[in-house]
Amino acid sequence: MVRIVWLLSMVFFWQLNAADFLTLKSSCEKGSAESCYRLGHMFSTGEGVRSDFVEAKKYYEKSCAKKYAKACLGLGDQYLRGLGVKKDVKKGKQYYLNVCKEGKGIGCYTLASYYSQYGDLKKAKHFYALSCTNHYAFGCAYNANAYGSPYYGFVKDLSKARSYANEACKLEKKYCASVGEMYDKGKYASKKDNVRAKEKYLQSCNDGGAVGCYRLGDLYYNGKGVKKNYVKAKTYYAKSCKLKNYDGCYKLGNLYYKGQAVKQSYKMAKKYYDKACCDRTEDANGYCFGVGAACHNKAILYRYGRGVKKNIKLAKKYYWEACAKGYKKACGDFEVLKR
Repeated sequence: MVRIVWLLSMVFFWQLNAADFLTLKSSCEKGSAESCYRLGHMFSTGEGVRSDFVEAKKYYEKSCAKKYAKACLGLGDQYLRGLGVKKDVKKGKQYYLNVCKEGKGIGCYTLASYYSQYGDLKKAKHFYALSCTNHYAFGCAYNANAYGSPYYGFVKDLSKARSYANEACKLEKKYCASVGEMYDKGKYASKKDNVRAKEKYLQSCNDGGAVGCYRLGDLYYNGKGVKKNYVKAKTYYAKSCKLKNYDGCYKLGNLYYKGQAVKQSYKMAKKYYDKACCDRTEDANGYCFGVGAACHNKAILYRYGRGVKKNIKLAKKYYWEACAKGYKKACGDFEVLKR
């Protein structure tokens, strides 16, 4: 369910004051589906108002009645989780399905995420595919990665991966990073093509694609298809981090840790490792999965007192967090400190 909540919460992020609230309320009362949705989202997330799922439901229903997709998905989430309503999984899924049937890919994707989370991979794959068919760029990018990597439940198919990547890029330039990654990894031809990869990453980054910016940073850091340039790498890592790409935050932290293109600073390194690690016990919303290597490096800072007061208890905590995120080296380090 975390993935679904994250998807819905990241679609819109509003910072509203009292005047904004009154303006939205007036607009909603005059029939604006978007304004009603935004009010529902406010009450659901507690942004600018006290969290109130009953009020959220009221405004989502007004918006959903006008076929505003995100409001219907918000209602579906409330029924699936029993927030402000009696829990009704069947009804929750039906809201998702209705949006999908209306030809809106975000509904298909959200339903696919639900089925994936609860182990029905056959239905998940069906609705992931349908999300792209219905022109949801993020869904196309997901399918590209799912067939290219492949993800659990998918069989590696580079032909499908390329097709989905191209469609994602065609729909929204910020998802051109999917095509760039395939050139970067040599999945478009017998040899890698870092020049074409850079071209696609740049398209993505210029359109606000966090992954594109992060991958550009990597190209400049490693000198792949471009002249090695730590300053440019820092620029793109910073842009990526600002766009909430945790890998970008992690790489930016490494630059400060090593003093590359910046003045060496363990304190600044920790600042970006904090963002990238996104410790589950500290994340109130539960939306962040973070980067295991960042948690590992954060543990090192506490273990040896670099930029922070030495604290073995916290070092163990972050070694464990890194291990839980799949960073295997941290598992061994945790066991060493445990003795």
